[in-house]
Amino acid sequence: MTAAVSIVIPAYNEGDGIEPCLRRIADAVSMPFEVIVVVDMPEDTTIAAVEKFGASDPRVRVVVQDLGRGPANAIRYGCMQAAAPC
Repeated sequence: MTAAVSIVIPAYNEGDGIEPCLRRIADAVSMPFEVIVVVDMPEDTTIAAVEKFGASDPRVRVVVQDLGRGPANAIRYGCMQAAAPC
């Protein structure tokens, strides 16, 4: 199923704290979607938690952006990775 909407979430060292947010999105969004969690560095603690969640829900993935640190660049990079038109 192709995503109708892409949800981009910039994150920084959220660890397991990201999981409740991902679960709420998965439970609440009724249209086909993808969630792209964007981090600034490969050492970010968010990565393992998102990969664990994504193992049971392939609509959720994490990417490491390379445009420069910060939420604005994370959002920009996430939009560049998005499969959906919005």
